[in-house]
Amino acid sequence: MKSSLVALTALGFSFILVSSAGAELATPVSPCSGCEMLGEYQQDFEKLHLARDSGGEPSIVTIEGRLTSHLYRRPAELTQVQLAEGYEAQLRAAGFTILLTYSPDDGKVPALTTRLYPEMGERRYERDGRSLGSDPRMIAPFGTFYLSATKTAPGGDTHVAIVLGSKRNLHVVDVLETGVFDEDEVTLDLSALRASMTSSGKHALREIRFASNSPTLRGESRAAIRALAEYLQENPDLHYYVVGHEDDRGELSRSVGLSESRARAVVEALVSTHGIAKGRVLARGVGPLAPLGSNATEEGRRLNRRIELVLRTSR
Repeated sequence: MKSSLVALTALGFSFILVSSAGAELATPVSPCSGCEMLGEYQQDFEKLHLARDSGGEPSIVTIEGRLTSHLYRRPAELTQVQLAEGYEAQLRAAGFTILLTYSPDDGKVPALTTRLYPEMGERRYERDGRSLGSDPRMIAPFGTFYLSATKTAPGGDTHVAIVLGSKRNLHVVDVLETGVFDEDEVTLDLSALRASMTSSGKHALREIRFASNSPTLRGESRAAIRALAEYLQENPDLHYYVVGHEDDRGELSRSVGLSESRARAVVEALVSTHGIAKGRVLARGVGPLAPLGSNATEEGRRLNRRIELVLRTSR
């Protein structure tokens, strides 16, 4: 794909290059001046499936890191070819290595993008505090152009994947960075835990964190797990539930399953790493059925995603 920012500028479209600075999230690609930003999706710990040229069928690697994704609508007067070429030229100018470009001529873009983005429809893109509806679902199954690129730097690598769709002039730009944020262990306040358990028999363990849409414990949860084990050891004759909670996005059965898997991961860490007797802590998951806030807002959904320790009086 031959690229030319000059040609696009002549047509009245421009791209502004923005590179990473320090430990801030890199924004190596900006939309053309006529593109409308419809929504943003961010996760501190997310997986991105990235395709690269391997001399035959593209190979796929899975990378984990901080993901920022933007959903755009291009202006009707800008063709997909012009947009794709502009993005490629912009990335090359910013020092990125292009891993793969796929166009309609290849005839395999929808199959590839559907494979790379099986859960794009579950992303919740937001703009001005409002969540988008079905727009993200219109990208991967109708992909026409795909572009992937990477750039290595001392502070961490930056990976970019861009998918242009044939429906509603939509496209998505994913930027994933590795090694740009510390996984400092988050300390669990034992005094607050003791007080809550005494007064109400439960406590939200917000210091225990997981990879996005996964039961995998994140590294910074280690200190909180240790502190929780210390509390349990202080009360050897008491029994507890470890209860997982989620917001109400997605199917109910999946939400309940994820919440229980996360609770089990906490119990497993307590038992296998800290020697807590297995029968003292039972893992349960209730999904979105016991919210603390409104699922209509991001703040409410954040409150609803949690692990709770609950006193268990029955055997």
